[in-house]
Amino acid sequence: HIATNNDQYLNKSEEMIAYIFKNFKSKDGLFKREINNNKIFSFADNSHLLDALLLAFRITEKSIYQTSSAELAQNIESNFKTENGRISAIGDLALPAPIIGLDNLKYISSIEQLATVLADKKWKDIAKSIFEKVENKGIENSAPTLSAALMAHILIFQDPYHALHIIDESTPLKELSNTYTKKFLLSTLSYITVENLIKGKMTGDNALYYGAAEKGTLFICTSSFCSSPISNVPALAQFLNEI
Repeated sequence: HIATNNDQYLNKSEEMIAYIFKNFKSKDGLFKREINNNKIFSFADNSHLLDALLLAFRITEKSIYQTSSAELAQNIESNFKTENGRISAIGDLALPAPIIGLDNLKYISSIEQLATVLADKKWKDIAKSIFEKVENKGIENSAPTLSAALMAHILIFQDPYHALHIIDESTPLKELSNTYTKKFLLSTLSYITVENLIKGKMTGDNALYYGAAEKGTLFICTSSFCSSPISNVPALAQFLNEI
């Protein structure tokens, strides 16, 4: 859907999420690998679903996906957390479940996104704690693991980007925000979430800094600077290429 802008793919994705919730959700809020198997639960499976829910929220802005993401992340923490990281499985296991570094590092990226979506620093603290545990244990010297470790380190320790879009309540500007979100999802800055600031309804500080900006203007910021005003998709593409 992101690459083609064809809503058929998005609709199918939402149907698949609904099917998973109907058929694979257990009583304790985790998701099983097989419909009739309530004995084993996989950390990676539930982490991948968390990614899907976060992506669905960022594209559709439907609150059900935001709420479901937060609930699933909390259930993951309640069930897979150990003092050395998140174990790979729980349930009726023949052997103790290991802690897989790559899965933990990918999960860090997920909950960093969750921290942004919920504006909740608790999840950033959890992400940092997991990274330190995995790092202390020793990061496996493989391309996928090193790549995931690098991304996790960037998300945790570098000044993160966030995007602000100045809009009114018209449909075209809301659709443009969605287009910007999809552009970020195709870039190396895919963890950025676009926050819409509505003209005439901004908080005091936002009104002071952004109130005079034209409707449709996008700013990409860190805690210490913001980009020059961006007013269209080609200008955003150029900015992303230069970062």
